[in-house]
Amino acid sequence: MAPAAGAGAGAGGGSGQQGAGAGSALTGVDVPAWRQQQLQLFERARQLYQQAISQEEDALTWSNLGDCLMQYAEALWGVARGQEAEEACRASLAAYETACSLTDAEDGGDLPGLLCNWGVGATTAAEHLADLGARGALLQQAVARLSACVGFTRGDPE
Repeated sequence: MAPAAGAGAGAGGGSGQQGAGAGSALTGVDVPAWRQQQLQLFERARQLYQQAISQEEDALTWSNLGDCLMQYAEALWGVARGQEAEEACRASLAAYETACSLTDAEDGGDLPGLLCNWGVGATTAAEHLADLGARGALLQQAVARLSACVGFTRGDPE
């Protein structure tokens, strides 16, 4: 599930403090201008990746979308926008899954690298969740992906 259109766009205007930005209407957290700009850039990157995918699906673009969304989720957690962060996180993990489904390791695809990114993403998400059951499920997913990642060999040693 991707974040709603416009999520993370942030409102302009300062609070009168140098380096401070508009507060989040949902959390009351004062969001620094640099963080607002960061959120806007992640949202724009998400839109561009989704636009590229709508024209032609490929594993690399899906993987890049997954990376972008996980970093976006971390930035959202950083300004106490947890629900949006969880949505971006779910979308990130789904993007990694799609990237892996489009990758053929026997044909030169970097399936181990994608599995590693997916596992690290699941670990990152688990760090931020309050629900211990959801956290445990993500950590189990991370272990499964990272274990699968190390099961690959890189080329024939002979």
